[in-house]
Amino acid sequence: MVTASVLACLSRRHIDAAIFFARSLHQLESENRDHIGPLPDSVRIPYTSFGIAAVIESVAALEACANEFFHGLSDACASRNLHKLPDHVSDVAPLISTLWAEFEGSLRISTLAKFDVAHSVVHGVKLPRGGEPTQSVQSLIRLRNALVHFRPEWDSNDSGDHAKLEIQLRGKFNVTPFRAGGDSFFPKSCFGFGCGEWAVLSVYAYVEAFYKSIGMPSRFAGLDVDMRRASK
Repeated sequence: MVTASVLACLSRRHIDAAIFFARSLHQLESENRDHIGPLPDSVRIPYTSFGIAAVIESVAALEACANEFFHGLSDACASRNLHKLPDHVSDVAPLISTLWAEFEGSLRISTLAKFDVAHSVVHGVKLPRGGEPTQSVQSLIRLRNALVHFRPEWDSNDSGDHAKLEIQLRGKFNVTPFRAGGDSFFPKSCFGFGCGEWAVLSVYAYVEAFYKSIGMPSRFAGLDVDMRRASK
């Protein structure tokens, strides 16, 4: 009996989840647009959960996408399927495969460094770091890290990491419309629909720019990133 082996990938499911959470935020904000005062727990708990999850899932999609790119080219080398790749990519696939083995071993580098390495191998230069979408993705990763490695601070600390994060993210998205007077930006006020939509669109734009630049189909091809409608 012949069985087919299927490579398990997760980047698309991560970004789908992030989009679902962002759409859910939009729906909750629309349903409670006239609310005055503190949100009841029946709204506050899912709202906060969706906001945090949209950020975490967006960065998880980015990380998975980088690993899937390297693993895919490594597999192509091992199975001698390089003919399925564009010529300029198949020429460097053995080097990318070697680098992937090092990343899986003792050489640990960041997600954006993986994209930089891949782009440098294919084109000889890193992805531009000085503008968008790279700057937003860098800020998003910092926000995710502040969430998952959370360290409490007094909201009166104007020189702390929370205040610095607010400065870095200022103007990138709208804070929650349910912000109470005196609420700090992070972690209380930033996780609304504005942040969730920005997180998804930042990752989507970065991944699209990477694949367009190296001349390969995107992992997110055909993705519906309209988040201003209800989740199905």
